[in-house]
Amino acid sequence: MFQPVQPDRGYRVERQEADRVLYSFDVKGRPKVAVVVAKDQKHRPGWGPETNASCDPAELPARYAAAQGWEV
Repeated sequence: MFQPVQPDRGYRVERQEADRVLYSFDVKGRPKVAVVVAKDQKHRPGWGPETNASCDPAELPARYAAAQGWEV
């Protein structure tokens, strides 16, 4: 799962279970991106992305928008 408008680092573990981990990317203490990775899904062994959600890119840090070449 490649989402070019989402940060590629700076996530923290929000919740962890034996076969799933929820990561969040926070801005000023509030989650702006959430990604769930799961282990051994159907037709896909090992760990991999299961689902994700994100806010409007304007809510991400200004440095991130600048690095993408966006004007927000």
